[in-house]
Amino acid sequence: MSPTYLELSSTGRLALIENDDIKDFLSGYYKYLLTRNDEKAEWDPWVHQYRSLVRNILDPEDRSFIDFEFGNANADLKSPAWKTYILKSKEEKVVNDLIKAPNLTGLLQDILTARRITYNYLDFEFHISNDFLLQIQSEIDRLEGY
Repeated sequence: MSPTYLELSSTGRLALIENDDIKDFLSGYYKYLLTRNDEKAEWDPWVHQYRSLVRNILDPEDRSFIDFEFGNANADLKSPAWKTYILKSKEEKVVNDLIKAPNLTGLLQDILTARRITYNYLDFEFHISNDFLLQIQSEIDRLEGY
């Protein structure tokens, strides 16, 4: 989205879009993406710090499962996604190593907060994208005389 918008804007081709609402949307969405990327850059170190911390604690298969299956829908340990999973790492070693980990609770809380915020962003982006597609379809219909 950003490179396309920047190209349209810098070359003056944005003026080819006659519908002001569509141009305003593109401009606003570009600004939104800049803000979202800044916030993501703030959260990324927490995730990297956590991954560095657990890299030698959890079995690679456990890390993969958590990374790809653990989302908002599966955040509850009673979720069906967890019922069939058998931890590959030795539980006692994991517990002991995690207890020794500095600032783990705060780090996990930061990551959980970041994931919740990201989920809200994605939900917003889903809805606004659908609205934008309807706006584009309306403009296509108008141009085709419907």
